[in-house]
Amino acid sequence: MPNIVLTSFCNRSCEYCFAMEASKGSDGQYIDFQEIVNIADKICATPNKFVGLLGGEPTLHPQFHEILMYMIERGIFVSVFTNGICSDSVLNKLERLRGRGGFKYIVNSNPPSIESEQNQVRQDIFLRRFATLCDISVNVFNPDISLDYVRDVAQRNGLKNAKIRVGIAQPIVGESNSYLPLESYPRAAANIVQMAESVWDRNITVHFDCGFPLCAFTDEQLGKLTRMKAGLRFFCDMALDFGQGLNAWSCFPMFKQCYTSYDMYEPMDQLAGRLKERILFLRGQQTFGLYSECRDCVYRKNEVCAGGCFSHAINKGRDKPSSSAVS
Repeated sequence: MPNIVLTSFCNRSCEYCFAMEASKGSDGQYIDFQEIVNIADKICATPNKFVGLLGGEPTLHPQFHEILMYMIERGIFVSVFTNGICSDSVLNKLERLRGRGGFKYIVNSNPPSIESEQNQVRQDIFLRRFATLCDISVNVFNPDISLDYVRDVAQRNGLKNAKIRVGIAQPIVGESNSYLPLESYPRAAANIVQMAESVWDRNITVHFDCGFPLCAFTDEQLGKLTRMKAGLRFFCDMALDFGQGLNAWSCFPMFKQCYTSYDMYEPMDQLAGRLKERILFLRGQQTFGLYSECRDCVYRKNEVCAGGCFSHAINKGRDKPSSSAVS
């Protein structure tokens, strides 16, 4: 699914932020509406008409409501990746879209230990108001922080029949952001399984973002997740992120390595092909996989697991792969 980064502005400063490097190169401007039209044209020329709206915080774009409405009217299904910390005026504008269909909100929820009380209150207002349209997003960046708070968030805001999108904070290649150390993956996996069990009675299911290594989980844990209908995913997929000024890249952790400009008339599959060629070149230059066992792993050879996020594999200058996935 292609993503559009509407702005680098954000009303939070999460230490694990995956958009950090991309935001550095921007002066905080917002993407122009004409660029939105151009990207929508590219999407509509493909069989799968989906898009993600990202930031920074996308709702801070002064034309956010108009952009969301425009995408819906063109028949593009929209996933809005937001923290839900919105002003009353933004909430009232979004209220007008209720019942139209064609979009959903994926609300990033932080542990109470790193989130201000004011932000939690504003996020709760958003979740309660649009509960039927909301999934939750969680980024695991510290294995010692419990994920039990997620059940509390869902319960107090009336979320049922929803999804929890779980991601691992990955290193931004060449930068020094906070991310989950490799040796902590098994502990993080145990936390994720515990969280999945805690929300299962509300028919809330856990779904993995890309970059999870299969071997971080035990067979018993995988069995539990399977029984709870978790969306298991053990691949490092290429995204296609569109930024300001006709720029695009493969994903935030690989921003510096897979960044390009594009012509406004260039078809999306051609642009994606150019970025994919770059990734394949990089993979040919590096040992792909988090651990030494990845090279001979039968699950990787049979394409069950990709060996974790590619950013770890090429970021060897400061992140040496561990000898084993089990700690």
